[in-house]
Order: sequence, then C-alpha cells, then structure tokens
Amino acid sequence: STCNSLTLMARLVAAGQGAAVLPTAMVRNEVESGQLRLLPAAAPVAPGTLVVAFAGPAHRYRPLVRTIVESLQESELTAPAS
Repeated sequence: STCNSLTLMARLVAAGQGAAVLPTAMVRNEVESGQLRLLPAAAPVAPGTLVVAFAGPAHRYRPLVRTIVESLQESELTAPAS
C-alpha cells in the first residue's frame, strides 16, 4: 500500500509504523522534540526532474511547492536556484 500525504507519513512514522523520506523542514519540530529521528542514508540520489502535480487553482499550492523546493535545496538534493 502507498501513501501520498507527507503529513500522514510523518504521523505514521511518529506512531512507530515505519520509516519515510520526508523534507527536513517539514519535520524539524518533530525531530527537535524527539518524536522523530533522522537516519543516515547512504544511497545516492540520482539527478532528475521533480514534478509536482495538483488539481485546482495553482495559487492554492504555491506555498506547498515553495516548501518542497526549499526543502530540496536545504537537503542539497538539488542545485541552488539560479
């Protein structure tokens, strides 16, 4: 089974139901409080294109897209915006 909700994934991990790859910025408070912990990842991330798909008016999703881009840049998984 799969889950496409980052918030739900974070809640499931905090409840001890598994592990997830999540944007650091999104779970910073949970990591600082000890609800979640970071695990080192040795697997390299291949370069590619990130596509964010959504339904509805684009203005509703701009903050989410901005958070995703900032989180990826913070994680050094992408090159800084030019």
